[in-house]
Amino acid sequence: MANVKNYKEQGGKRDVIGGSLDIVDGGDLDVETGAELKIAGTALTPSAAEVNILKGVTADKDEINVLDGVVGGTLSASKAVVVDGQGKIDTFDPTQLKIGGTAISKTAAQINALPIVEQAAEADIAQADAADQGAGYVEADVDSIADLANVNKAKINDLLAKLRLANIIAE
Repeated sequence: MANVKNYKEQGGKRDVIGGSLDIVDGGDLDVETGAELKIAGTALTPSAAEVNILKGVTADKDEINVLDGVVGGTLSASKAVVVDGQGKIDTFDPTQLKIGGTAISKTAAQINALPIVEQAAEADIAQADAADQGAGYVEADVDSIADLANVNKAKINDLLAKLRLANIIAE
C-alpha cells in the first residue's frame, strides 16, 4: 500500500509529511536565512541565540511574570522588588510591614528617635553602674540582694517611663 500521507507537491517545491518527521542521531533541521519555522501556521520569530538563552531556566510563566514591567529602583504591586544600581528603592509605603508577624506601628520619626532614647538610657545605666561599683558590695546577704533588686527594678521602671515619653512603646 502506498504512503499517501507523505508526498512531494507537484513541482517539487514542498514536501508534505502527514505522519511524523524523525531526525536521527547526528542529523539536523536547518532553517536557512529568509526561511521560517512555523507551528500551526505561526512563524517562530526568536533567533537561535535568543532561544539558547533559555537553556537551564527552570522558572515557570508565573515566576517570570513577576518581573514583567518592573523598573529598577521602583516597586510594583504583586511584582518583584528590584533595587537600582546603588541598591536603593525610590519609594516604599509599608502600611502593613511586619517583622516576625508583629506589625510595625510607629512612624519613621518615632523609629528614628530610638538612638536618642537609647543613648539617654545607656548614660543613666552607666551612671547607676558606677554608683553601684562605688557602693562596695563585698558580702551578699538577703538584704543587700533585695536592695540591689529594688535598685534594678527602679532603673527598669525609669527606662520604661523614658521610652513611653518618647512614644516608642505602648502603655
